[in-house]
This record gives sequence, structure tokens and C-alpha cells, in this order.
Amino acid sequence: MAINRNQFNLFGLNLVTGYEYVRDGLRELFHDDDAWLKQRLDPAVMLLRPGGRNQVFKAGVLQRTENMGKAETDLCAIALPSEKVLLKTISLPLSIRSDVNRIVASEVLAQSPFPADDTCYSWRALESGESGLQVRIAICANSTVQGLLKEHQGLFSAFQGAPEVWFLPADSERPLVFEGFGEHQRRGRYRRKLAHVAALCGYSVLVVGFLLALPMVVKSFELRSLEKQLSEYENMAQPAMNARQALMGYNERAAELQNYVNKQPEYPDVLAYIAQMTPDEVYLHSLEIESSGGVKVSGSAIDASVYLQALIKDEMFTDVKALQAFRRNERTGTERFVIEMTLSQAEDVE
Repeated sequence: MAINRNQFNLFGLNLVTGYEYVRDGLRELFHDDDAWLKQRLDPAVMLLRPGGRNQVFKAGVLQRTENMGKAETDLCAIALPSEKVLLKTISLPLSIRSDVNRIVASEVLAQSPFPADDTCYSWRALESGESGLQVRIAICANSTVQGLLKEHQGLFSAFQGAPEVWFLPADSERPLVFEGFGEHQRRGRYRRKLAHVAALCGYSVLVVGFLLALPMVVKSFELRSLEKQLSEYENMAQPAMNARQALMGYNERAAELQNYVNKQPEYPDVLAYIAQMTPDEVYLHSLEIESSGGVKVSGSAIDASVYLQALIKDEMFTDVKALQAFRRNERTGTERFVIEMTLSQAEDVE
């Protein structure tokens, strides 16, 4: 059943065409005879000719020409004589390069002189130019190939497995490999070597990645260790931190207390000043000094009004006033007074 290629479109792009381009690219990268890996990993094959002139090929390239035994390689191929092979060359446009297999199969069915069930073929794409792609096709009867293998069975009986069937054109050193014979052994070995190389590359990438990640892993463990030590040290230092916080609280309260003390008036200085400016004829009975700077003086004097005026004029005091009228004591001849005032430096002290 034919597949509708238009079913696999994504945003106008044909996914089938893209897949075929990727497939052909991978085939050229790993399975083309000119591929770097295949030239080094493809097993050598001894091409046996009925005349006894053997040739060793590797990745489709002639290595040496001499009579050899099994010691060179355990894989062999038998060469078809040119008179048994129909050789054709067709030209194709480069735009249909991904469809070469189908086109070649159709061309073989159309050009083969043998019955379809007795036809085997091989093809190779030659160097392509700007004009198009040159494809060389070799067609042979399958019965002829089987007869040739049976006739010359003694040539390859010493080699391992079934032989491959090749045709070497007279004008080329690159053989055409017929499908369906012993080529699967060589290709299987090549695939195993590719897998081995891929495994080595993957292992190398893992080793390199591990070596690159190792310093980061070590640093990660060191960081975790340091974090653990830091946590332990923090737990050990927690009592000291609590004591430090408590000490800071004590210091703050001490500072507040000191600030409160500093705001209080200097009582000895105030007392000394009042005693100094009070005349001898004035007798002080009591003196009260408040933290706000208020001063209350009670006593007796021969002339209390004179003492009141002296306090009013003194810059040390403000808001000087008598709380009650002066009362004269007839026995002592003095006047009783109670004076209230405010220290003018109270605001500065605060």
C-alpha cells in the first residue's frame, strides 16, 4: 500500500522528505565507502577470481593484488565474469537523490532480460556533478550466480561463511556488491565495530563529564561539610549570642538611666548658688528642688520683698513668685515667705 506523503506535513514542511534527507546523510556518514569510519573499520574482503588472481578490498577500495591465503582475511567474495552481467548507466536529477533505490528497482524491472524472480542486481552512485547523478547498475540472473557459486565452491570453502558476490567493471576499481548473498556478515561486523566505537565514545564522554564534574562534586561536599560545621558552631555560640543580646539590653537600659540622671539638676551646685546669693539676714527653713527644675524656698527675712526682688533679678531663676503673702512675726520682727521659682538652666539640663 502506497503512503500518501502529504499526510506527514508540519507547517508546510514535508516530514518524509526531511526524514529521507537525514537517513541518506547518516548512510553517507557511516556506510558510504568513502566515509572515514568505514575506511578504517570495515572488514577486509578477499575477492576471488576463477583464474586464481586474488585482490583484497576494504571499504570498496583495492588494498593489494597478490595470491593470498586465509591469513589475510576470513571473508571472501567471488567476482562475476563480465559476460554474465548487463551493465547500464543512468542519469538522474539531484532533486530525486533520496528516491534512487526505488528508481533503480523500477529501472531493473524495465531493463532486465531475465525473469523478475530470477533477477539480481547491484548499483553504485558515481560522482555527481551539477548536471545530475550518474548511477551504474549491474544486472545478472540469480540462477547464473548460484551456478557460479556451486562451480567454484572450492575457492571459498576455506573462508568463513557464505561468499559475497561482486562485479568489478573494467573501467573502475570500485566493486558493485550484489545483495542477498554473504555481504550481511561483513556489514554485521562493521555495525558491531561501530557500536563498539560508539560505546567507547560514550564511555569517554562519561569519563570526561565525570572528571569535569568531580571538582564541583568535591566542592559541593565541602560546602555541605562547612554548612554543617557552621550550624554546629551556631548552636554552640547560641548561649553566647543570647548573653550578648541580654548584655546589649542591659547596656541600653543603663544608657537610658544615665541619660535620665544627666537630665537631673546638679543639686549641690544649686544649693551652693542659693546659699551664696542669700543674704545673712535671710533665714531658709526648707528648700525643695524638683527634677523638672522647679525650686520652692521657704524661710524668714527682715524684709522678704527685698529677697524676692533679688531672686527675680537673678538670671539663674525664672517665674519667681510668692505663693502666699508675707507674714510678719512680731516676736522676731521677721517676715515669713514661701517663694516658688524655676531654674533657668533646667531646659539646658534636660
